[in-house]
Amino acid sequence: PERRDLAHQVLDARVALLLAHVAAVVARQQLRDARLGAAERHPRQQFIEALGDPAKAALLPPAVHLFALPSIPPLYVEWLHAMAGHMEIHLYVLNPCAEYWADIVSERRLALLAERGEAAGHEVGNPLLAAWAGSTRTYFATLIEAFGDHQEDDPSAFPASPGDTLLAQLQNRILQLEDLAPGSLSLCSEDRSLEVHVCHSLTRQLEVVVDRLLGLFAADEDPATRLRPCDVLIAVPELETAAPLVEAVFAGLPESRRIPYSISGRARRHSEGAARTLSDLLALADSRLEADAVMALLALPLVMRRFDLDAERLDRLRDWVSASGYRWGADAAHRERLSLPGAHSNTLEDGMDRLLLAYLMPATQVEPVLTGQLPAAGVLDPPAQDLAALAAYSDALLALLKATAAPLDASSWATLLDGLFDGFMAAQTNGSDLEELAQTRSTVRDVCAAMRRADATVARPLSVVRAALEAALTDPARGGVPTGSVTVAALSSLRGLPFRVICILGLDDGVFPHVDRPADFDLMAQVPRPGDRQRRADDRN
Repeated sequence: PERRDLAHQVLDARVALLLAHVAAVVARQQLRDARLGAAERHPRQQFIEALGDPAKAALLPPAVHLFALPSIPPLYVEWLHAMAGHMEIHLYVLNPCAEYWADIVSERRLALLAERGEAAGHEVGNPLLAAWAGSTRTYFATLIEAFGDHQEDDPSAFPASPGDTLLAQLQNRILQLEDLAPGSLSLCSEDRSLEVHVCHSLTRQLEVVVDRLLGLFAADEDPATRLRPCDVLIAVPELETAAPLVEAVFAGLPESRRIPYSISGRARRHSEGAARTLSDLLALADSRLEADAVMALLALPLVMRRFDLDAERLDRLRDWVSASGYRWGADAAHRERLSLPGAHSNTLEDGMDRLLLAYLMPATQVEPVLTGQLPAAGVLDPPAQDLAALAAYSDALLALLKATAAPLDASSWATLLDGLFDGFMAAQTNGSDLEELAQTRSTVRDVCAAMRRADATVARPLSVVRAALEAALTDPARGGVPTGSVTVAALSSLRGLPFRVICILGLDDGVFPHVDRPADFDLMAQVPRPGDRQRRADDRN
């Protein structure tokens, strides 16, 4: 009986904890709804109902043009359908086929439908279009269901690819929803419109691309028709993985083989510009301030230019920092904030004191003076200009650590972050750094404005602000843009734009198309609906 009573008490306690947890969840939900002004109805329904008010519907523009959208979620299609009753909406969709192809399926799918007795009305048509264009087919079906089928009958709207090359024949068969009959191709010995290269690594693929591009650039001497770097796109599935290899291969070419290139669409914090500098600076302020990380930040171009340094002088400063004994930590108080022993030795402050003593005291000094410290060993008569640059850099870092030691409100963070650009960065007046610096400043202002809108009086620690900035600076929504040189971009970024030469890399087995492995609790994977994004289907498309 005693054990039974104890078990009942434990069970009652667990039930009480569960009820308390449920009550807390409900309270948080109510508080969030009250603060955010959340309503019971979905904003989509509120928007559609608001269009019924003529005064509100009159606020819409007379017309809108949408283009270069590879897909539109069904939610937005419903919004467009509702707005189409009050304004003109022009939707431009790239259609690879002149025929009606919403009912074509792959051979595998057709066999499965035939086994079920459901194959009526379905055909393969073109196998490439049937097997790979599933995302576009679903997109068209969603638009047709919402707006009706208004297929353009004008033949001039679907021009055929000129010539009889292999690529042109494949494109025209897709356009006409026909398959290439076996043995029907007649290839010219000089036809290299479509090439497949088998390489053992991504680096080797890039080397092959370089050789082929150099050959194509030299093939035509006529300035009016010759291939230019801006006519070439290099597309890769994983841009962040390929970008360092692209830089290593293209930047390492000799001057006689140099090809102008540009990597477009990377997350800004992965470049060596203002976004990466700001990201590394905040990461350093939120760390143990190790000597290697401190010098790595100083080696970034914007920071090095701000403190008037070059590569040779930076190497000299690295040797001085190593000789000073500085290893990690700003000072004793900084180490104590990290819940570590507050020793002053081997900190940044201690190292700078020893370097300054090496400048002030003679090299023959062997006894500690003044503060009980010895000058940095091996640092003999350091140049005052270099030592002043290092001292200014260390003072700026110490000031940043002191300012971010405690949480700050939104206005204080805005002032602090804006000051970091002037305190740690200097852009070239005639370079692209100015534009990236302005974009990064704008992103920081947007994050600070979001903090003000949420609650301007709440004090937020460095870790929270840093996470928000990292998310903003890593946002890939901007995608790639074509440049005046060879453009390297993600496979999906510039798929709607024409180029004379397209090089697709990284189509490795097991890597591309990506394998979808949804989580067990992913309800969209368990009950898929038309319009749901699928990485593997998008890759094939």
